[in-house]
Amino acid sequence: MPKLLRRKKMFFGRRRGGNMLEYALIGSLVVLAIVPAAAALK
Repeated sequence: MPKLLRRKKMFFGRRRGGNMLEYALIGSLVVLAIVPAAAALK
């Protein structure tokens, strides 16, 4: 599994469009993870 993820990262890194898409997906996942935690702390 980790090897596949590394290959995907290298593959996306070569394509700017893919890299942007990857950042957008990671950003949305981070937001979804942080928002409920912030709401729970409040």
